[in-house]
Amino acid sequence: MTLWQFSETSQSLLRQCIEASTFDTNNRWIKKFGSKSDPLNKNEELSGYPNKDDIVTNHTANNMDVEDILTNHTENIKQVEDFWREVSELDPISHFDYIVEKCMENTNLYVFLAQKLPLISIEKLCKHVYQTENINPLFIEKFYTIFFPEFLKREPTRLSMHLLIEAKKNFVCFKYFLATIIKDTDLPDTILNDFISMLNIAEQTEFLVILSHTDIPKEVFVYHLITIHTVYKLGEKNSELQNYILSKLVEISDSCVTDKNYGRFLLDFLQSHRDYRTNISEIENIVESHRSAFRRPCLNILNEMK
Repeated sequence: MTLWQFSETSQSLLRQCIEASTFDTNNRWIKKFGSKSDPLNKNEELSGYPNKDDIVTNHTANNMDVEDILTNHTENIKQVEDFWREVSELDPISHFDYIVEKCMENTNLYVFLAQKLPLISIEKLCKHVYQTENINPLFIEKFYTIFFPEFLKREPTRLSMHLLIEAKKNFVCFKYFLATIIKDTDLPDTILNDFISMLNIAEQTEFLVILSHTDIPKEVFVYHLITIHTVYKLGEKNSELQNYILSKLVEISDSCVTDKNYGRFLLDFLQSHRDYRTNISEIENIVESHRSAFRRPCLNILNEMK
């Protein structure tokens, strides 16, 4: 039994809002109504559109007027559409300050630009950001953690990989960018894998450090298992990294009992762990439970370590 209903006077406005909010059903941003946690863990909410199903919850929790919520929602959509009509024909460099100003007012505009700007404008915008000093730090933060990851979800091109490599020029922000794209399973895993292959040993080691300090769910670790394994093999090892990798291999072991990629990763981990010989009981448990073709060589190394 429903505990609420919209008043008759609100029905027309509700319908208008729903129609406006679905103007592009294939738009990834529209599919993801709602706010997301700030990638830099500053407990700041990104300003997203309210989900239609959450409108009543928000109304109940905040004791707000439903018509006000729907009106604000519609105005937010209109603001993005108006902005797009303005900037779609503008040169992103000569109007850069205007773009910064508008994006600072509405976080959703980063997503809209990443999805809709022509590639030639994307290239100009990115190069300008990379080469220009004294840009608003908050804009730079959102550029790396919202705009750029969203741009990478477009059809892969040589430009996207080139811009990804160039993005390392601001390495402080780039570290947050890596932490963001690692967690985003909407990004094709080949993007991160191709990018890692272009890094030198020092940069790959830095990637492992970033990874070990990033709280990622086990399904995300599995999603990037091949990429993480690749960079692990090439990067420098230490006890902290070994403990992190082991904790993740233990965490996902039940999901990867017959996975050859997991078995291959486990074997390489054991070969590197000869220098440490710690946590033997934990290692023994996951090796004993594994069932891919790599179980036997893993057991051989484990027996040598005991």
